[in-house]
Amino acid sequence: MNTSNNSNKITAQPSGGSNGVNHSIKTGFSFGSTSGVITTLGLMVGLHSGTHSKFAVLGGIVTIAVADAFSDALGIHISE
Repeated sequence: MNTSNNSNKITAQPSGGSNGVNHSIKTGFSFGSTSGVITTLGLMVGLHSGTHSKFAVLGGIVTIAVADAFSDALGIHISE
């Protein structure tokens, strides 16, 4: 007769599985895209209302795209 109680056992799955990778990709994509859209729209509105120059707005978009990508990558790297 087996009297062991298996309902109280907790099993952990390894964190390197494919489910963890998919979750990380989804999290990174949603975080990056949301942050990028909000930041870019704010920059476009601010530069256009301040300068009324298309070149200033385009230059700002290129600059913020590079800076935002680096800041998002660093933020996710530090959080994990």
